[in-house]
Amino acid sequence: MMLPLPITQVDLSAYIETRLFGERPHLLGRRIPIATIARSAQELSWSVTRLTEEFFITEPEVLAALL
Repeated sequence: MMLPLPITQVDLSAYIETRLFGERPHLLGRRIPIATIARSAQELSWSVTRLTEEFFITEPEVLAALL
C-alpha cells in the first residue's frame, strides 16, 4: 500500500498578484497575465526554457504561473 504524500501549500504571492487588470492574475511587477503564459505552454507546447526566453521572466516565475 502506498502512503499518500503530505500536502504542502505553496505561497505564490511572491510571484503572482491580482490587484491590476480587473483582478486577473498576472506576474508581480509585470504586465504579463498568467493566462498568457499558461496558454503559450499548452497550445504552443512551449517548454519552461522557451517561456523564460519569450517573456523575459525567470524559471520560478514560469513555474508559479503554471501552478
